[in-house]
Amino acid sequence: MMDNYIPYPYPVLGNDDDFNGHFTPSMTYSINPTDVSLEIRFDLENNYIEQLIQDGRASFFIEISCSKTYYRRFIKTDKLCLSYKDSSRKLRGRVDVSFFICTNEAIEDYCPLGELCFVEAGDIIAVGGDASFVAEKEFDPLKAPIKSIVKITKLDKPQDEFTMVYKDEFITICIPEDMWDLYENAAKDAGAAEMLHASIVLPALMDAIDTLKGKGDAKDAEFANAPWALKLSELCNNRNIDMESDSLIIAQKLLGNPVKRALDWYEKKEDDE
Repeated sequence: MMDNYIPYPYPVLGNDDDFNGHFTPSMTYSINPTDVSLEIRFDLENNYIEQLIQDGRASFFIEISCSKTYYRRFIKTDKLCLSYKDSSRKLRGRVDVSFFICTNEAIEDYCPLGELCFVEAGDIIAVGGDASFVAEKEFDPLKAPIKSIVKITKLDKPQDEFTMVYKDEFITICIPEDMWDLYENAAKDAGAAEMLHASIVLPALMDAIDTLKGKGDAKDAEFANAPWALKLSELCNNRNIDMESDSLIIAQKLLGNPVKRALDWYEKKEDDE
């Protein structure tokens, strides 16, 4: 988790190189039709801040917010581990979680670096960055197939190329009208699905990844919070796929090496014949 530098009027742990040590939270989550659960751990290394927490003068703070439902919750704890549960009905789409250490009282002798400073009650003295997840009950990033973010539809006009749409909940592949019947016939064959993954879904997924990264004429900010983009990021995260990798590598890993699967299908088909 990274946090941009903010010019606080006093030293803040985790704010660039204000002072030594680190505050590195980690979070896992689970969601079902009734509940969302968070498990948060705080890795804190700074004797001065640790002592303030032990003395009750500071605490860990977590902010949970969901812009689609206007949900916002602040949680305060002095424990290094925190379990949190709430109704999943309160959350929809992207949920942002931010981590801080804040003072519980005014501290006139705040002195982490040998120079006295005054901090108010509630002031931030450590930043741990941000995390996010997708609050969608039907979406499990550990099990979800690629069809959870990609759909194929018919384009109601003839043309030579299929096109892409990213302003929907899905990465949408639009097959031209005069190719649609051919596609539907091929899709009925379980073996031909391997060929379709390699010839249609692979390049489409590569284009979507490039679009998300803001390559070419695409603007990253335009799609960063789209449902398909959040799901794509979670799929990569849970499958240990580096989103900084080349788009071809990412797409192949997400699809389980579709070119090899297509070639294996063709070889088996030849042997059967």
